[in-house]
Parts: sequence; structure tokens; C-alpha cells
Amino acid sequence: MTALDLLLLVLGIVSVIPCSYLYIKDKSNAFKVLMILSFIAGPIWAVAIVLFRNATTQELVLIYGKIIYINSIFLGLSFYFFEQYFPKKKIHNSFFTGVILLIAGFLVFTILTNGNFILSPVLEKNNALVLGRIYLVWMIWMLGIFSYGLFNILRGYQNLGKIEKHQLKYFIFAILIPIIGVVPTNAIFPLIGNFSLIWVGPVAMSIMSMLLTLGIATKTSNNKYAILVSIYKILGIIIFILGISMLNIWFISRFESISSPIEKGVLIFLFVLLGVLIFFTGNLLFEKSINILFKDKIPDYVALRDRYLNITSESLHLNNLINVSLEELMRSISVIWSGIVIEQEEGKLVYFHSEKGHKFNLKESYNLLVLNVSEILNELNGICNRDSLEYILNNDYEKYSTKLLKKMEYVSNTLISLDASEVMLIRGAEQPSGLFFIGYKKGSSASLNNKERELIISLLNNLSLGIARAELHKQVELANDSLQQKVNEQTQELQIKVKQLEEARRKENDMIDIMGHELRTPATVVKLNIELLKKYIDSNPEEFKKYIDRIGNAVDTEIGLINTLLTSAKLEGNKVEIKHNKVDVKEEIEMSIHGHEKEVREGVSISKDIEQNLPFAYADKIRVAEVLNNLISNAIKYTDKGNISVIAHTQGDYIVVSIKDTGKGISQEDMKQLGEKFYRVDNYLESEIVRPGGTGLGLYVTFGLVKLMGGKIEVESTQGVGSKFTFTLPKYKGQQVEVLGTVNRFEKLGLKR
Repeated sequence: MTALDLLLLVLGIVSVIPCSYLYIKDKSNAFKVLMILSFIAGPIWAVAIVLFRNATTQELVLIYGKIIYINSIFLGLSFYFFEQYFPKKKIHNSFFTGVILLIAGFLVFTILTNGNFILSPVLEKNNALVLGRIYLVWMIWMLGIFSYGLFNILRGYQNLGKIEKHQLKYFIFAILIPIIGVVPTNAIFPLIGNFSLIWVGPVAMSIMSMLLTLGIATKTSNNKYAILVSIYKILGIIIFILGISMLNIWFISRFESISSPIEKGVLIFLFVLLGVLIFFTGNLLFEKSINILFKDKIPDYVALRDRYLNITSESLHLNNLINVSLEELMRSISVIWSGIVIEQEEGKLVYFHSEKGHKFNLKESYNLLVLNVSEILNELNGICNRDSLEYILNNDYEKYSTKLLKKMEYVSNTLISLDASEVMLIRGAEQPSGLFFIGYKKGSSASLNNKERELIISLLNNLSLGIARAELHKQVELANDSLQQKVNEQTQELQIKVKQLEEARRKENDMIDIMGHELRTPATVVKLNIELLKKYIDSNPEEFKKYIDRIGNAVDTEIGLINTLLTSAKLEGNKVEIKHNKVDVKEEIEMSIHGHEKEVREGVSISKDIEQNLPFAYADKIRVAEVLNNLISNAIKYTDKGNISVIAHTQGDYIVVSIKDTGKGISQEDMKQLGEKFYRVDNYLESEIVRPGGTGLGLYVTFGLVKLMGGKIEVESTQGVGSKFTFTLPKYKGQQVEVLGTVNRFEKLGLKR
């Protein structure tokens, strides 16, 4: 392999780097097709020619020669499709494309089947081929593709924007290189048997692909410094690859001349070390040099966006917000002028201008313009600029409906009348809240580039939120003024009503207290007299006693309900008095169980498990009995069979009492509301048609009393298994006890009998 062959391979590889680098940054179809074209025209063609030049048998010369010409056909097709995306996307006639593909298929078939394209290989210096008449078809086909591409682009020159016209300069130079360099050396000379200069082909095509890459790069940014940075980085990558290649050549030559394993190991270590140093040192030098050469030359779009967000984040007044936004947008994109129009009220437009010297006015319907711009933005992937619309209307109208073309013409005429290059929507929550017009860039007639457009869209999205915030702030201020007046007018009336409500609540509590006292006293007298009557009944005592028992049970129930009602009312009004004393919990449990033994159904047992020497509790004796009675009564009501057990033991500074049953249990849904006032668990027993009765106050009272006595209550339950209610009471440890007074209840309430 000669130095020329090595240079050819390196140049072929290097030619792919620029378009690959830019494709990573912008994965557009133009770069995608260009990258395919560069691979075919660069490394693949270069490798095929190097193999052809160094082939040692006629069979290999023939194989590599076929590869070269098949590769050239794919190169022509790649160029044909690339031209469809450069400088603007267009669609070729399907019939013409079919003819191109048909001829290409015919040529590939002829080459592969040893037809009249390659007659025979020639084994000589650099090798050669004897070509047949079909070769002339190949020449005409290739020249036709490149000529057609040049003509197809130049015919729309007048309708192109400034950037596209600038791109065509690169395209023309790129086409002239293969015409001047490739046609003689790779088409005409081989026809007369001279293959010594075929290496010029991949060299020229590599230069062509790099020029095309540079041409497309101008489309991604009209900032010359951004383009220079891209070129600078590409050159840096090329230099790095060349340096690594030279290091490889040096390593291979040295490695083959060394026989000692130790020396080979040292050489490998040095090779890796040098490679790492070259990579990191080169990367550092490039970054530093870019910062020095291009400092403050390329806009920092992230910094511009952050600056805008910081400035406008606290603006609450619409005029100030939009004026500041226009100032920041002008600073960010450096255009001649910009303006915003907003429909604040139906039919009323408000204009904001970036420059006093440029006033703009929409003579046409605002709503129609907004609708047309919105549809065009959706169709053209978020772009509605004058250059794009004019190009479509003049060159690419076949792809779009007549209705959409009319909308494009309407918007284009509006932009022309305003001398604006582009229009964007300021999007609201449900519908557009305004339009943003942009003049041309200062010093040029070029439109915005992609990065500038993305920045503006980001800023406008934030502006739409700011507009909504400003409108909301305005409404809040108006509502606040009105509300303040109403509050001032109604405050006095509200204060009077509050006092009336407090007085009514006090009287209600007093009345409930008196009513309870009046109801409980006669009920108690009746119960005592029934007990006395039992001693004097001689005739049919068993039957008479049964009715008296029913009366006694009813009276007991009434007293219990009244007590519960009174306690719940006092709990709600924070009027429950807790008299802390020494309470024998064991005795209270035994009394409560004894008092409820008659209520226990057949098939249900009730037991107790009380810790020996259980200490006294520091609580209200009456309230402890009320809590125990409520929980044991509930357990009896909801247990159809099984066992009810009352367990008591100490735990730290507390006495823990649990009432556990084997009843139906409580659902998870009911557990969430357990203990609320008037809430009753919807649970049915097998032995009863309807569920057990109750006011829904028992557990409400129980939960409240336990909390007031310094304890807490917990519930565990599983449907079909049973429930367990556990409450705690503080232990008596010598605390001060209270004695319940004997003052008459009416006198205590300040009332007279």
C-alpha cells in the first residue's frame, strides 16, 4: 500500500466527520441523506479503489471494479434524493424518479451478470478494466443526474430567501468539483483504458460532501460565529483522527521490529498513554481556544431565557409586562422591530411596539388572522414566516390544499403589509391570547434560525402565563375593593348575630341540662316503687313480675339514653366536668359485667381477665363506669355467639382495658367514621330481623370521655371475626383528688325552681 493509498483512505474517512457531527446536532432528513451520500462518496469508494489498485489477480480486479461502479450508481441515487431536501424540501415527479431507478437497476444487473459493461479485467500497474457499450449509458445517466440536480435548484433561485441563496453558492461549487475532477479522471479516461487517476474521484467527492455539509450548516444558524465554531470543531476532529492515524502507523512499525515481550508491553503502555493524553489535551485546548476566540460572539440562549424569566416573574401589570417582554425579545434576537397585539375585550385590540418609529396596525380581521396563523403553524411544524410562505406559494404548492394555500396567501400579504418576517401565536390556556410579529434581523433580510425561534417560543409561553397572571391580578384587585366594602357593611351585623348565637347556645345547653334532670328524677322514682311493689304481689306473682321487669328495663333504657344525651351535649359544648379520683377499675369492671349479665344471649359467655393487684386509676369514677357500660353493652348487642372478654392490665403509667368480642366485626369503611356523633354501624345479626338499636351517641361519648380523662382509645376489628376496643387510663400515683359538690343543679345554673 502506497502513501497515496493511505492518504486516500484517511481523506475518505475524514469526509464523513462533518456531516456526521452536524447530524448528531440536527437529525433532519437533509443531513441524513447527506451522511449516506458522504459514506458512499468517501470511505466506501476510497476503500474500493485502494483494493482495486492493489489487487494481484484478474479475478480480484474484476470484483473490485464491479464494486466501484455499483458504488457510483448508489452515489448518483443518493445525490438525486439529497437534492430533494436542499436548499428546500421538494418532491420530484414520480414518473421521472421511476425512470431513474429503473436505469439504475438495469446498470447494477448488467455489472453483476458480466454483461456489456465490463468486458475484461487487466492486471498491470494500478490495474485497469476493458469497458463495453453499456458504460456509455452509465456516463449519460450520471451526468444527467448531476446536471438535473443543478438545474432543478437554480430554477427556483428568485423565490429563495437570503439564507437559501447563500447556500446555493456552496452547492454550485460542490457540483463543479465532480464535473471538473471526476468526469475526466473517472469517466472519460477509463473509457480509453486509463485507470491511473481514478483515485481523484473519491477525493473530489469527499470535498463535495464537505462543501454541501457547510452549505446546509448555514441553514441551522445565520450567526457567522456559530458556523465558524462548527467548522473549528470539525477541523479539530479531523486533526485528532490524523494524529491518531500517524500514532498508529508509528506504533505498528515499531511493534513489528521489536522481539522482546517486555519491550512490546512497554510500547503498548506508551501507545495507550499517548492516546489518552492526546484526547484529553486536545479536548481541553479546543474548549479553551473556543472560549477565547468566540467569547461573547455567540448568543447564550439559556442565559437570555433565564434573564427574561427573572425580570418578568414578578410583573403583575399587563402594560409593564408586555413592554418589558418586547425589550427582552429585541435584546435576544436583534431584529429591526417587533410588536404584540392583544384582544383585551371583544373587538378591542391593544398594540404594543418595540420601536416608536415603527407603528403597525391590523386592518384585516384579527380573529381571522389568528385562525389562519394557527392552522399554518400546525401544518408547517410551528413555522409561519414570510420566506417559507412565499416559497410554498411559488414553488411547492402542489402538496397543499387550495383552502390552506389561500390562508397562506392571506397571512403572507399581511406580513408584507407590515414589513414583518414572521408571526407567532401567544397561546393562552384555551385559545390564543395574542399575536407576536417580528421584523427582519438587523443588517440582513434573513429570517430567524431554529435556536432563535425556539427561544422566542419559550419566552412567549411564559408571557402567556404572565398575561393570565396580570389579568387575574386585575380581577382580584377589583374584587378586593368590592369585597372590602361589603365586609365593612356586614361586619357589624355579623357581630350581633354571633352574640345572639352564643346566647341561644347557652340557653340550649341549660335547657338540656334541666330537661335531663326533670326526666331522670321521676324515672328513678318509678324504678324504686317497682322494686317495692314486688314485695307485695301475692296473686299470680310470676306473670305480674314479668311485666314489672319489662317496665324496669324500659326505665333503665330511658335513663341510659338520657345520660348519654346529656354527656354528648356537654362534650360538644366543652362543658363536661371531670372529677379526678382514685378509681378501682377492677370493681367497676365487675359491676358493669354483673349489670349486663341479663342481656347476654344464649350461646354467648362473658368473662374477665384482670391483673392481680391492679392499681387504681386516676379518673372520674362515674365516667369510667359510663365508658365500660357503653363498650360492654355494644359487645353484647353485636355478638350472636361466642365469647365476650374484658381484660385489664398495667402498661407503664397507664391501665389498659380491652373489651373483646366474637361478633360480626366492623367494615373498614365504617372504621373510618367510628366515634362520630350519631354514626351507627350498619351491622345485622343472624338472630334478629333488624340491627340492634342505638342513638349513635354511645361511642361518640365513650371516645370523648376517655380523651378527657387523659387516656386514648383504639379499635381493631375484622368482619366475621370480631372486634376489640382498648382504652387507657392514667394510673393513680398520689395525685390530688377532687370532691363533687352538693350544690343544687338549678342554683348552679343560676335558675329558680
